[in-house]
Amino acid sequence: MFFMNIFNFFRGYVRLNIDGFFLERFLNIASHHNIFVWNIKRLGAQRISICVSNSGFQSLQEIADKTDSTVSVISHHGLHHLMQKYRGRTSFAIGGVLFIIAILVTSMFIWQVKIDYDGTRIPHETLQQAAISSGAKVGIWRFGLQNDKIANQIMLNVPEVAWVGVTIDGTCINIQARERIPAPLIVDEKTCHSYTASKPGVIDSIVVRQGSQLVKKGDSVSAGQLLVSGVIDSPTVGTRYVASDAIISAHTWNKLSAVIPDTIEDKTRAGGTKSKHTLQLFNWYIPLYISDKVDFAEYERDNKLIQAHIGEKLYLPFWLHYDKFYNIETTYTPISRDESILRTKQMLYNQIVSSLEPDTQITGETQDITTTDSGAEILNLTLECTENIGIRQRVDAPITNTQTPTPTPTQ
Repeated sequence: MFFMNIFNFFRGYVRLNIDGFFLERFLNIASHHNIFVWNIKRLGAQRISICVSNSGFQSLQEIADKTDSTVSVISHHGLHHLMQKYRGRTSFAIGGVLFIIAILVTSMFIWQVKIDYDGTRIPHETLQQAAISSGAKVGIWRFGLQNDKIANQIMLNVPEVAWVGVTIDGTCINIQARERIPAPLIVDEKTCHSYTASKPGVIDSIVVRQGSQLVKKGDSVSAGQLLVSGVIDSPTVGTRYVASDAIISAHTWNKLSAVIPDTIEDKTRAGGTKSKHTLQLFNWYIPLYISDKVDFAEYERDNKLIQAHIGEKLYLPFWLHYDKFYNIETTYTPISRDESILRTKQMLYNQIVSSLEPDTQITGETQDITTTDSGAEILNLTLECTENIGIRQRVDAPITNTQTPTPTPTQ
């Protein structure tokens, strides 16, 4: 449709209103005489609106006489009409023609690659690189692209992707990717595994389905300590290697500390700004500023990339790199000791909780304040938790079905 509009613009066309009782017959006769009309709109029981080329317009009056219809010109469009209108402004007309030619040429290439991915396991940069490797990149000839080939190549390059859909819309490639649902962890029962402690604690409960249990409820353990062994020694069977299976829960104490401040740091924009925008044309960068220097001691940067486009489908190879710097002023507001302790405690609490596994239960908390030699107060926060501390680790020993050796008869 875009190229048809460009074609009609160059050859010129007229918007008409047709009034009469035999409008269908009017259109049939026009079609029979190979007169192409488009954008047909019914404006009433006895009126329609159509578009027709300048050459076809010359033949419509005879058809109108045959069908007892009236033809009214609403407007003229196209390059010829535009040049007639601005025939006294030659440079303007030439510039307009060159602009249209530039748009027509650039519309034959890809200038935007959009990736629609709502998962969390695959970094966006990985999908971007896979798209580029498959041929979906800015500046490529759009008519030589094969959607299925691009999709298959992306799936080969990114194993975490379960499905990829590729569509070309104007000068934009739209890539939809959906991540693969990870398969449940399958433990190799032919490999020896043991359990060690991920952190120090006191064993609260231990359930061993397979393996040699080395600790019991109430035992204190340290980080890295062996809790359940996959190596089982038996006086009758000998040494066996098994894939241990156990659930080990323990009481743990997670502690963090921070200085209690006596002021609150506040950063605000002080009013000064500096712009350093850059215009990109294809691979050429044109700075729209004089000096690279930013005179602010502290500043906040607002940057974004804006691409020129006509409508939602026709993206152009022109970008504005928007960079604006705001002068920042830092102030320190005094705060009461009680409020400072409360803020510091909340900060430490959030940091500890973010480091815990989702199924961890917090059973208690304690806090104390210590003072350094320099006089600074330190808040120490400890959260008592019940959590799974067992880490399954592979032991480099194959599982063998060891049996009691058969005695060799003596001679």
